[in-house]
Amino acid sequence: MTGTSVISYCVWGFQNAGPNPLITDIADDLLNIWGTELASIFDTECTMGPFDVLEPFGSGVLTALSSSDDAGTSVWDSMPPNNALLVRKVSSTSGRRGRGRMFLPYSLPDAAVNQVGVIDGTSLGVRQSALNDWLTAMTTADYPLVILHNNASTPSTVTALQVDSMIGVQKRRLGRGQ
Repeated sequence: MTGTSVISYCVWGFQNAGPNPLITDIADDLLNIWGTELASIFDTECTMGPFDVLEPFGSGVLTALSSSDDAGTSVWDSMPPNNALLVRKVSSTSGRRGRGRMFLPYSLPDAAVNQVGVIDGTSLGVRQSALNDWLTAMTTADYPLVILHNNASTPSTVTALQVDSMIGVQKRRLGRGQ
């Protein structure tokens, strides 16, 4: 994901239950779903892609890139990329293992956020609706979103996405380990 010459990465897990056995087709499918459901909530200066799909294979990993990329379709002055829309992933798994989150930079106009980081109600509703549509489209296409765990246990299926009413801020950790 790029915008104003800054590269950001958004990572999410999905279950590969789709009709396309080729990993390159999966990458293109994911890009098409993003373009259809989410491009409208991203700035035109934001380019999503190419999508990089990793799939376990034997003792290694297969990787493929989508054949193209796609740009956001909204024109506005975006917030800096370290001030991003925060989306919480919800699953039926209880406890901390059943929760996740995503930061989506370049998806909020500066004018939609007040001085203390609260997103206005209209902008919040538009983004929640788009993310609901994206989750439905991913599930319908047989690529349900999942929360990945760092201990290689079975991923938790995402049942809902909740947009936080306050922006997520990614801070640099200064002086760590000194």
